[in-house]
Amino acid sequence: MNRRILILFVVVTLAIGGVAYWYLFTAGQVPVGQRPLGDEAAFREAFHRNVGNIRIVALLSPTTPADLVVAQHLQSLLMEYENDALEAHVVWHPVVASDWAPTTDAMARVWDQRVRHYWDKEKKIRTLAGEGQAFVYARGAGFDTPAIRITDWGAALPKIREFLGMPKKLPNANSL
Repeated sequence: MNRRILILFVVVTLAIGGVAYWYLFTAGQVPVGQRPLGDEAAFREAFHRNVGNIRIVALLSPTTPADLVVAQHLQSLLMEYENDALEAHVVWHPVVASDWAPTTDAMARVWDQRVRHYWDKEKKIRTLAGEGQAFVYARGAGFDTPAIRITDWGAALPKIREFLGMPKKLPNANSL
């Protein structure tokens, strides 16, 4: 009887450990309808491919509360400018020891279809970007020349809105 209980305990413990390992060490799922999680090379290619658009790059940790708030603010900004040709890149990178990969919950905070998510495990993009949580790039600008470097979203929001201008509105069906 004791042997059966011991075997059952070991099996249950291994199952729980396996599920916990899978949950903690594998990347989450990107929001529905978005491209798969990219890496540093995919980020560089996508950033340089669409230089005709205004681009926003956010460098965030999947577990730091301040970074998760910035992700929500970015989604709000994208909703405000939903008809504009903006492109957003959210680069998740580890900050604390428990940051093994971005979670589905973290990535779901920025669900707009114009967003692409990346995982930069070695923080190469963070090193190149320098200080700041988010960066706004003008059309044609290279990675090393952001128009706005954001370290405090609340303080930078008026500058961002001034840079982006008035949001484009869809034509009203009644006015036709």
